[in-house]
Amino acid sequence: MARIDDLVNQIEDVWDSPGFRTRRTRMESDYGLYRMNTYDAGTGYQSYTSNAPKILADKIISYLTNANMSVRVPMSAAVADRSPGTAKEKFVIGSLNLADERMQRYGQPSLREQIAFYVVLRGWYAGRAMLNKHEDGSTYVDITPFDPLHVCYEMDDQGIVWLAHKSKRSPGSVKRQFNIEVEPAIEGETS
Repeated sequence: MARIDDLVNQIEDVWDSPGFRTRRTRMESDYGLYRMNTYDAGTGYQSYTSNAPKILADKIISYLTNANMSVRVPMSAAVADRSPGTAKEKFVIGSLNLADERMQRYGQPSLREQIAFYVVLRGWYAGRAMLNKHEDGSTYVDITPFDPLHVCYEMDDQGIVWLAHKSKRSPGSVKRQFNIEVEPAIEGETS
């Protein structure tokens, strides 16, 4: 079994690798165009910042967010009864609706809005989708999109071996979620 220090070192090695560093630089540059950061053409030249990249990105995000969603479960032509496929489709649609309700409770945009944003401005998306349990044993849908800027992973011929999402949490949040005491990253931070 791997120790936590070994896992952290492995994640940091991949995080600092040239491929992931280049990807993050490109994502930050693309986001700078979207945020309309000032452009400096150099001395002797006039500089202007165009809003064209932002307008184009917003239009594509709008198209993706408002597009009709269709869920299809492939069935064999020999199967006469479509009810198992219909039940699976209803489960997926219901799960996506529950995920949106959960995002709304957190004060975040819907799942589709977040994925559209990441696909357009980051170039790809990442996330976690699973059924989880509350303390009382009741099940809930846990679909959480991740900002690809803060994701690193390792792949082999079979696909993704592991994926890590970096996020900031307060020491109090870590204690409640994982029952682990951590030192605050910033002196004087308590919650």
